[in-house]
Amino acid sequence: MNNRSDEENQSFNDVTEHNRTITGLNPKKSGRLPGPIKFIGIFLIGGFILMGILAFILNIITG
Repeated sequence: MNNRSDEENQSFNDVTEHNRTITGLNPKKSGRLPGPIKFIGIFLIGGFILMGILAFILNIITG
């Protein structure tokens, strides 16, 4: 039987094997953005959404 933890620990290629064994990177945490970059992204996307809603409302009011 295949154990799920064995499948999770298998490396996809030599690069991921190197990152896991030599540098000690956790594959579960990789792919996440650092906090400040995540905050800036949320702020920018939220700003675009609010500007779009505001433009739509102002277009209806003045139109």
